[in-house]
Amino acid sequence: MHRTFIWLAAGLLLAGCEEPRIESYTTKKESAPPAQAMPQPPAAPSSPPQAVDASWPIPEGWTVDPQQRPMRLATFRAGEGGNSLEVALSEFPGDTGGILANVNRWRGQVGLPETTLAEFEAEASIADHGPVRLYTMRFRGPSVHMLGAMLFNQQANRTRFLKATGPAAEIDAHEAAFNDFAARLAQDWGKG
Repeated sequence: MHRTFIWLAAGLLLAGCEEPRIESYTTKKESAPPAQAMPQPPAAPSSPPQAVDASWPIPEGWTVDPQQRPMRLATFRAGEGGNSLEVALSEFPGDTGGILANVNRWRGQVGLPETTLAEFEAEASIADHGPVRLYTMRFRGPSVHMLGAMLFNQQANRTRFLKATGPAAEIDAHEAAFNDFAARLAQDWGKG
């Protein structure tokens, strides 16, 4: 009986050790539905929309850059020639992730480490203009400096950012005008 069991087990093992067979099948390919043309975006307007409010008191020596850029209300040039600074003004819904996330993103852009909210608030200038809270700051990176302003309108639940990045000497030359412009934007936006 023991011998029969061994022969039976050996037979089963050998039967399972057959070479696998590769089988292939041919099926009829289904035809794809006819391609439809992608809808085209509407044509760009012949003249760009005016994002700069004519009542904004643009600082002396600044000009409006007419080139439209994504996600910007306006772009300004502070100064002239190759040493002019680009000053960007953007607006977004909500608080865009909060003050600290934006501060640390900007600090990273100039090569500075992250900070805490308490450290930032101790260094920044903070002012309320009606429903608008204005934060102005300067970040001194190893090779580039940045002026930044964040304006949060609590009534509108929107945030505006004003930012200029460049060499220390150029930032020095435009810092007072930048901060004054940010304060006037906050005052104006707070009235609306």
